[in-house]
Amino acid sequence: MKNIVHLTILSFLFTFLIFATNVFAASFTASVDPNTINAGTSDILLNFTLDNTDAVNISEVKITLHSSFVYSASPGTSVSDTLYSFSSDGVVTWSNTTSVGIVAAGTVEYFWFEVNSPSTTGSFNFNVSTLDVNNIFNSRSVSVTVEDQTVPQWSSNSTTPDSPVEYSPAQTYTFNITWTDNVAVSEVIFEWDGASNYTDTTSPAVVSLGSNKYGITLTDFIVSNYTYKWYASDTASLWNSTSVFMYDVTNAKNLINIYFNGNINQNFTIINGTTLNVTATSSCTQTGCSLILYKNDSSVTNPYIDVLPIGIYKFKANATGNANYTTNSTGATYYLTVIYPPPKYSISTSIPSSYSPTTLSIFNVTWTDDNDPNGFNVSLIEGDWSGSLVNYTMFRFPGTNVSSYNTTLLVGTFHWKIYANNSFNSFNSTPQNTITISKITPELELSIAPSWSVSEGTQTIVSCSSDEVSVSLYRNDTSVSNPNTQTLDDGIYIYKCNNTATANYGSTSKSKTLTVEYYAANLAFTQVESLILVEQNSSNSTIVQVKNTGEISQAVNFIVEDINSSWYSINSTDVTLTSGTTAAFLVDFSVGLVEIKDYSGNFKAYSPNKTITSNFTLRVLPSEANKTEINNTLAEYKAKMLDLEEEINQTKAREVNVSLAEEKLNQLKTKIEQAETHVSEEDYFSAYSILSEIKTLEAETRSELNKAKQELEKGRTNLMIYIIISVCTVVVVLIIIYLFWPVKLYKAERREAIWIKLKKKWKKIARRKKYKYKGS
Repeated sequence: MKNIVHLTILSFLFTFLIFATNVFAASFTASVDPNTINAGTSDILLNFTLDNTDAVNISEVKITLHSSFVYSASPGTSVSDTLYSFSSDGVVTWSNTTSVGIVAAGTVEYFWFEVNSPSTTGSFNFNVSTLDVNNIFNSRSVSVTVEDQTVPQWSSNSTTPDSPVEYSPAQTYTFNITWTDNVAVSEVIFEWDGASNYTDTTSPAVVSLGSNKYGITLTDFIVSNYTYKWYASDTASLWNSTSVFMYDVTNAKNLINIYFNGNINQNFTIINGTTLNVTATSSCTQTGCSLILYKNDSSVTNPYIDVLPIGIYKFKANATGNANYTTNSTGATYYLTVIYPPPKYSISTSIPSSYSPTTLSIFNVTWTDDNDPNGFNVSLIEGDWSGSLVNYTMFRFPGTNVSSYNTTLLVGTFHWKIYANNSFNSFNSTPQNTITISKITPELELSIAPSWSVSEGTQTIVSCSSDEVSVSLYRNDTSVSNPNTQTLDDGIYIYKCNNTATANYGSTSKSKTLTVEYYAANLAFTQVESLILVEQNSSNSTIVQVKNTGEISQAVNFIVEDINSSWYSINSTDVTLTSGTTAAFLVDFSVGLVEIKDYSGNFKAYSPNKTITSNFTLRVLPSEANKTEINNTLAEYKAKMLDLEEEINQTKAREVNVSLAEEKLNQLKTKIEQAETHVSEEDYFSAYSILSEIKTLEAETRSELNKAKQELEKGRTNLMIYIIISVCTVVVVLIIIYLFWPVKLYKAERREAIWIKLKKKWKKIARRKKYKYKGS
């Protein structure tokens, strides 16, 4: 029972202490200045006053922001030696861990910081709480009223197009402005010329363009001086307006155009007999504007259509304006020239696509003229290959209507045009043409003495040269003298010759490898072919065996040189060989429809100490299709040979010397027989290789035969002349003898006998000349 009494007393004391503690928490009052602020404002300084009305010191002060406010910066207090903190949940704390506290009993202190006010209006509570030095909590609420006190603000007023602007039918005009407000803009009004108000519900409408920008588009203003003004209000019905702005639309220029057969605003030339259409237009097509067209200062219909004789004509047009367009009394004036038909041209050119110092670019033009038998008077070529457009007089081939011009063009893109006139001074010209001359790759020569594979201790001289450009020589990518004389240690040395690009030549390089052999290292080919056959559009393989015949192990590389790299593949290009071992390299050759001939190549095996090479011939044989063509060609030439043989025999039968033709024919027979033998042995490569000789011999045989025939015709002509002269001479002599022979010495019977004898002798002469005598 006594214990129960004790426990009851202790419980009562504990409860009393708890309630006594709550009751005796430090009391205080709190206020804030200012307690009314503007909505949507940044960095407002709130100063809180805390009055400790109790006898207990306060050790910690906390101010909790309303969630609509944003803490910004600049915290402070009138109390020195305080600790400050700010938490992400919007609580600002000042504290002091000493027993003295930060707000002494019966004193007033100040606490401040900056906030951003919300855009919404109303009353918002800030909670101010404290802990006293006895660690007892207490709190108060402080109210802050947010009001909208700012009218909307404008900026960036702009127009498109800018004022003043010339009148243009159906032109659109855009007006833009930026309105900002601390809360929100609720309405924007555009007042036009003091008479019309436009909003977002009118047509046309004021539209929001985003980023606080507003705009309106109006259309088709006549010439005038306009005014406009903007208004805006916010959600608190606070209004603001701009000043009055001016927008001026001025008279448009009354532009005049004159067309000659569709060609606008230029002096024009037409050929006699061509129908002319002259049309004048002006900018103003509205009521009140007028347009008049003149020919040689006399008004004519618009459009004016006619066929005019040769001459020069002045065409002019002027226009009156109206309220929107100016008057153009000066107008526009252009001249029309009617000429004789100009000469016609036919162009022929020969222009290299790449630079060549020895190849001319040739321009030939043939001129024809229906009215001028001379074709043309002067022909000029206009070209810019000298750096600017220059006219050059073209050469006229004597007795022709062809003009020509030759020049050597450098690298670049050039333009040219050719002109000519006739006796009536009517000009014609070609279109402007473009030429592009590209750079060429120079030829470089890289040579060595004594060879590209030498023994250690041998002096080598490497030279790099070019007939076209300056060159440089490198050894293992290091510049060296040119020529370069060296006695090098054993090893592999790569010499490279190159040039720098110039105006007309591109850059290129050429490389070769010098191998200096170590005396204890050696390599040898133990199997290698010197002739490799491959048919067009097919493949063939060969095996090359390389043996290390030296005393040391060697890393051996194997390559094929001087053959198109796309024509072959190698199963392996490098191997390490110990002394006495052999490696086999499989080389597969595969060609397309390339030229039938022998291609020289080189197998090369090399190590850091030794290089060996073996020359070979890659013989490309005809495909099946080309074999058929060879057979057909051979048959064709054999037929020609038989025809020639018959013609030679016929000509020879006329006692004509055809020995040279027979000699060529025999050579032709021999070559055809050789080709036929090759074909019978399926050696189409050899047959193909002598077809060109057969073609040449056939032509030479024909030529010699034609020469012999010409001698026959010449002999016939001379024989006829000889016979005619001989006959005439004999007849004259016989007549004289017959008429004047003395009668006393010969009787008539004697004269008859002489005559018979002379006829017999003539027949004998005629037979000897193979000429048949006809007589009585």
